[in-house]
Amino acid sequence: MTGSRAFGWLVFLLVATVVILVACSEDDGAGAFDALADEPGALDDPGCDLGAAPSETDPEVADAPVTFDVQGDVAAMFGNIGADFVHRVCDLIGDNPEVTVVEVVDVPGSSTPGNETLEGGLVLNSSDLATIVASDGQVESGGVDFFMAGTTREVADGGCLGVHSTELDDGDGPIAAADLPRDDPEHEPFLDYYRQIGISEDFYWFTLSAAPPSGIHYLTPQEMERFGVTTGEPPQEPCDLPDDSGQG
Repeated sequence: MTGSRAFGWLVFLLVATVVILVACSEDDGAGAFDALADEPGALDDPGCDLGAAPSETDPEVADAPVTFDVQGDVAAMFGNIGADFVHRVCDLIGDNPEVTVVEVVDVPGSSTPGNETLEGGLVLNSSDLATIVASDGQVESGGVDFFMAGTTREVADGGCLGVHSTELDDGDGPIAAADLPRDDPEHEPFLDYYRQIGISEDFYWFTLSAAPPSGIHYLTPQEMERFGVTTGEPPQEPCDLPDDSGQG
C-alpha cells in the first residue's frame, strides 16, 4: 500500500512538472512575440489580406482620395493619399494583374498621419512594379515616398518631385521631423521603409532639411542622381515650378 501511494505521488509530481514547464514555455514565447510586435518603429508589409476599408465619409479618405486610371499595363495615379490607401493599392494590383507600371501623375501628398503611405509603398515594391513621373507630373511629400518604392523609377524631363520635412506629433503637438534628434523613434518607420525598399537613409535625412513642413523643395536632376531617385539616367531638364523651401 505504501509503495502504491509513493508511486501515485511520483506520477502526480511528474504531471504537474510537465504542465508547469509547458505553461512557462508558452508565456515566454508570447512575451517575446509581443515585445517584437511592440518594438518602436517596426514597419511590416501589410500584404493584401485586409479587413474592410475605411468609409469614404472618413475625413482622412474623402479629401480627393487616390484613384488609379488603368490603360493597358500602366496605371495613372491621381489624388491625396488617405486612410484607405493600402486597400486602393491592393485593389489595383488584384484587379489588374496586367499592370506593371504606376505613373504617379498628380499626388500632392497625404491627408492621414498614419503609415498608410509607407505600407502602400511596401505592397507596391513587393509586387515588383515600376514607377514613373511624366513631364507634366507633380508629385509631392508622401507621393514621393510612394514613388520611391518602384523597383525601377523614371522621371521625364520637367517632371516635379517635391520634398519637405514631415510633420509629426511627439505627444505635445505638431513638430517638424527635422527638429527631432536623429535617434528619436519617430524617425524609425521612415528609415525602416527606405531600408526595405533599398534606398539610402541619406535621402530621408536630406528631405527633412530641404524645406519645412509648410514649404516644398523640388529635386534637381543633380539631387536625383545623388540619392538614386531614378534607377536610370536622371532627367536632363529640371522641374519648372518655383521652389518654396524658404532657403533661398
